[in-house]
Amino acid sequence: MNDDFWAAVQSGMPEILWAEHDENYNLIQRWSWVRFRDTGTGSEILFFENCKVLEVAVRTPTDPVAAQQLLAVLSSNPIWTSHGQRHTASWRLLTEDEDSRHDSYYAEAAAAVANVMREGLRMDLTRMRYAVGDRSGPLGIRWTWSGFLTADRPTDRHAPEQCSDWGDFVERLDWLLLTQPWNDVSRLETPTIEFHNGMEIISIGDSLAITTIVEGIEEQQIEDLDHRLCSLGWRSDTREAGFGIWQYGPFPMHALSSDRQLRNLAEVLVTTLRDVYGVARPQDLMLATNTNYMGKELGIQSTRNWTYIG
Repeated sequence: MNDDFWAAVQSGMPEILWAEHDENYNLIQRWSWVRFRDTGTGSEILFFENCKVLEVAVRTPTDPVAAQQLLAVLSSNPIWTSHGQRHTASWRLLTEDEDSRHDSYYAEAAAAVANVMREGLRMDLTRMRYAVGDRSGPLGIRWTWSGFLTADRPTDRHAPEQCSDWGDFVERLDWLLLTQPWNDVSRLETPTIEFHNGMEIISIGDSLAITTIVEGIEEQQIEDLDHRLCSLGWRSDTREAGFGIWQYGPFPMHALSSDRQLRNLAEVLVTTLRDVYGVARPQDLMLATNTNYMGKELGIQSTRNWTYIG
């Protein structure tokens, strides 16, 4: 079955790399992206549009053996460019005049990417998941190869309606952060923690930031919280008598699958909620959102976010 899958990946890759045109055959900027990840090794490959150029990005694994394997495969094909620990390959989307080159052009690109996924990243079909989205949020597109894989989107992979534990919540939250719509604010509320005013997930343009707010506590508690939050990577924004705001980020959203800080963002947020604020379980959270799907995908209660009407 693995051979059938990799054959499907290579033959179906042009569906990702394909250019879309309007009625005048002008290239359309779709702002779409696709992520594949191996849940066992953590390896990821990200496809995204960048000014009407299709880019594919991978990152050197932290394991030295895995890193050596990937770099050996990358160096065998000159289309890959190194940017420190990040490596990219780019294909210019074809114009109408170049359409005769379409088949061979995209076939070469597909072969190069499939080789890096299979031999360089050693991705395994049984562990692979995919996520798809654009500026508006997640997309429900299906391709030739999607029947072989499990979706990252919880409802698409038939996850239980209620989130079962923190490990499950990390996976759900990772998908939500990756697919957060542009110019949107959602808030994780903690009704059982009186001094915590919520954790806001804020996307403005191509920037993603998280803020966490507390009020009504003693100065010594503020000091203690500041120490614990900053040790996790949060940055103090406002500290006054009985009141504090901390921020994580901002980061460019397109870097979610290649920036090491962002790759661990869901874990940082869960550690903050569970270990710093003392939230016992995911079911003690509530999501304030203006979307009709986020609460369902997280497997927790949701309500309208009246503080932000986008």
